[in-house]
Amino acid sequence: MIRCGTLEAAVRTAHEVARSGDVVTLSPGCESFDQFKDYRERGDRYLELVSALARGPRAGTGGVRWN
Repeated sequence: MIRCGTLEAAVRTAHEVARSGDVVTLSPGCESFDQFKDYRERGDRYLELVSALARGPRAGTGGVRWN
């Protein structure tokens, strides 16, 4: 377990430590402490961040499955 203060930090950290064949799942254990309006906005932001990984300098997700 790695504690991250923001969704952006969590996605970045997961991307750095995940290896091909791993599955990364967004599974918040508590509320977002006013970082997002609701769970839908948090989910939409998660999708944006993961989609950006496929377009970024390290294009693709390296065989990692994001849920």
